[in-house]
Amino acid sequence: MSRNAMACLYAQSPQKKNMTDLEGYFLVGPTASGKTSVAHYLALAHEMDILSADSMLVYSGMDVGTAKPSAQQRSEVHYAGIDIVDPLTPFDLAAYHRSACEALATLAATGRKTIVVGGSGLYLKSLTHGLSPLAPPDDAVRDKVSRMINELGVAEAVRSLTAAAPSVAKSIVDPSNPRRVMRAFEFAEAGYESIPNSWKNSGPGTPVAGINPDREFLKRRIRARVEAMYDNGLIDEVQELMKNDFEAAPTASRAIGYSEAIDHISGRATIREAKERTIIRTNQLAKRQLTWFKHQMNVKWLEIDETVDLKSVAHSVMEIWRQYGPIAIRTTT
Repeated sequence: MSRNAMACLYAQSPQKKNMTDLEGYFLVGPTASGKTSVAHYLALAHEMDILSADSMLVYSGMDVGTAKPSAQQRSEVHYAGIDIVDPLTPFDLAAYHRSACEALATLAATGRKTIVVGGSGLYLKSLTHGLSPLAPPDDAVRDKVSRMINELGVAEAVRSLTAAAPSVAKSIVDPSNPRRVMRAFEFAEAGYESIPNSWKNSGPGTPVAGINPDREFLKRRIRARVEAMYDNGLIDEVQELMKNDFEAAPTASRAIGYSEAIDHISGRATIREAKERTIIRTNQLAKRQLTWFKHQMNVKWLEIDETVDLKSVAHSVMEIWRQYGPIAIRTTT
């Protein structure tokens, strides 16, 4: 990217500090697509900051299995949206949106631009569309449902909700997701007949940049990442987490890689079985993410394979940002 092009990028948007006037340069894509490496490269090259939009990076102590930016990377670039809560602390979409908007306001006050990077679609959409006021979290309901899920499993919790509030249960987008099931119980308890639309606005017409690797290339990247996770201490990390009742964490303990590591530590799976299950689940996640992005966000996709290097991808991403400008962040204020 030339100096003139970068100057154009910055000229498109004056410094903004108000909570209602936030913006970010978005980069999305499936897991293991290389988007965080590209974002880091651009942030380092152009003195930008990074806001993570990844639902697992919010948990402290979960570093190896989430491919969290290293200490070296975080010393080079300022990252927000990482290590917000411990794994046992409930953290939902509203909590992320609130935390992200506060971080963006702080970053905007410095006059630097922010890259928003991640693959958690709902986290990203909360920033581009805003959140409607909904039933607040209910700790009593969450405690009850969390115990049910831990003791009986997510499927049994859904069956219980179906018996009590069938229309609410039927409207759960992903009934295998413990967080969504827990939130459905809260809506049912609050008297909702179905799960309402969370979004405050229709969203921007401006496209965001996205990295879409060739499918076979992505599969190879996923396998290599999972092998590296286990080689670099995932089992040790999970053993340390389990000293603090990690298995009781309804969301974090079921994260890809962590659930499989728990099974291995507990004698329910060999290391090879744990790795293979992690690879399968990661591929499934990548497929779901791509499907979601193609239906839920306006993405300008960059198709890549092993012949395209990081610098070339970064240049293409910057061209998209230069052409379309930043995305306005939708706050609830």
